[in-house]
Amino acid sequence: MFEKIRLIMRNRLKIIFKLFVCLLILCSFIFLFYCNRLNMYAVNMQQILSKNGEIYADNIVVEKKQRKMHLMKKGAVLKEYKISLGSNPVGAKQQENDGKTPEGLYYIESHNHKSKFHLSLKISYPNEDDKKWAKKHNVSAGGDIMIHGFPNWVPDFLFNHFHKSDWTRGCIAVTNEQIEEIWKLVKDGTPIKIMP
Repeated sequence: MFEKIRLIMRNRLKIIFKLFVCLLILCSFIFLFYCNRLNMYAVNMQQILSKNGEIYADNIVVEKKQRKMHLMKKGAVLKEYKISLGSNPVGAKQQENDGKTPEGLYYIESHNHKSKFHLSLKISYPNEDDKKWAKKHNVSAGGDIMIHGFPNWVPDFLFNHFHKSDWTRGCIAVTNEQIEEIWKLVKDGTPIKIMP
């Protein structure tokens, strides 16, 4: 009888130990994930990169229909990325909350490392043409159009399948790894041409 009790206790201890190890692994993953998400940079990354002589794109070309974005340098493609667009991707953005990604000539206004997405580059939408159209039709043109990564609160491995569809509210989305590269290669003021 004592042998049977000892065997039951040993099996229970093994199960408890395995559960503890699984919980420890899960907690480690969560800790590492959130440490990686803390985008609190003490210095401006662009200043460091420019001092180190990095190559920058001189313009950006977006082909909405092909779901591609090209970083260009002196007429040649420096980098190419697969992109996701607004949830209603056909046609140019005309008003707030229409789910469309703008079309036209813009520029990169700013880099935001405190974005609710994994880094973002603000696009200068609306331009003067967009504002005139919105005023003529008595609607708000909207704003806050970005190139960005995935939402900060969603782990990469869960969000990667979204990159196969159009899911933004009008922004241009890439993977987190790609936005980190774009962040380094694109300076504020870089022109961006968004084509149908």
